[in-house]
Amino acid sequence: MLLSSISKVEAQPVRLERRDPVTTILHYVIQGVSNSIPKYEQAPAAAQPSYNADAAAERKMLCLVNKERGRLGLHPLRSHPAMTKAAYEHSLYQSRIKSMTHSDPNYGQLGSRLQRSGFRFSTAAENIAEAPAASPEEVFQMWMDDPAHYENMVNPQSTYMGLACVDGFWTQDFGSEQDSAPSQYEAHYDTC
Repeated sequence: MLLSSISKVEAQPVRLERRDPVTTILHYVIQGVSNSIPKYEQAPAAAQPSYNADAAAERKMLCLVNKERGRLGLHPLRSHPAMTKAAYEHSLYQSRIKSMTHSDPNYGQLGSRLQRSGFRFSTAAENIAEAPAASPEEVFQMWMDDPAHYENMVNPQSTYMGLACVDGFWTQDFGSEQDSAPSQYEAHYDTC
């Protein structure tokens, strides 16, 4: 199952469902991007710990996304620790409730979750999937095959990606930051 969204404060979801023999895709499309969420004050973070539950799978996914972006002549995305933290916390939440959702009753929608983790975004989008037995390549292909998920992965405005997979619940967050920040990892997409 997959879900996709683009963060907007007053977004109205449209539910689309497609069933096939391999997976059920449940897809929410939310139009528009905004950063009108109130700013949260946060102390500068020192060295940020890794929030990756499956670091190898997450590096592979970033590499696959960057390979596709490179094929289209787009700049590669870089991993951002704050986005990775937000993605990890959201995958962990979905794993706990055993359900896919773009909303968390404690931390809200994507924009609120990114700001809470310390990522001051100017654009943001999210793909999620529930695929406990799928490889990174299989989840990537499911997202590639769906227009809204694909659009999130190849958005030329995005510069960063945060990704996590916890117990088969994938969260893929994309965005560009208001203030520049050093990257934690940049995939060499020619080596996937």
